[in-house]
Amino acid sequence: MKRTFIALAGWVSIIAGLAYIGTTWLGADFLGMEAGSERQTVRFWGICSIVAGISLLGLLLSRRLMKDAANDGLLIVTLAAIFLFQVPPFGLWLLGFIASGYTAIMGIIIHGALMAIVCLTFVFSRNSLVREVA
Repeated sequence: MKRTFIALAGWVSIIAGLAYIGTTWLGADFLGMEAGSERQTVRFWGICSIVAGISLLGLLLSRRLMKDAANDGLLIVTLAAIFLFQVPPFGLWLLGFIASGYTAIMGIIIHGALMAIVCLTFVFSRNSLVREVA
């Protein structure tokens, strides 16, 4: 697997999680009176994203200590989990974009970029695997 993309996915996952826990640069003003009612769920999602990113970076760093097949399997599972974690917020930010316009664009960008990085990691990994077998 391409280590650069894996590391980038880990760091962006951590940054995305921190954006929901520690800062308010992803504003949910378009929710109107409901803004703030989702705080606990969003905080839980942020913690999950941070843990997944740290796990991914830890797996990448411990690659030399583990068997390649086991490490590859754990990397694939973690990358797939990170991708799946991005689907609900990406969809909700898209809905917010439809409802309010450009207020939600930053949320779309960060989650879309992370999903794209994970997809590129799988594509590059598959291509290198095909070259190794051939």
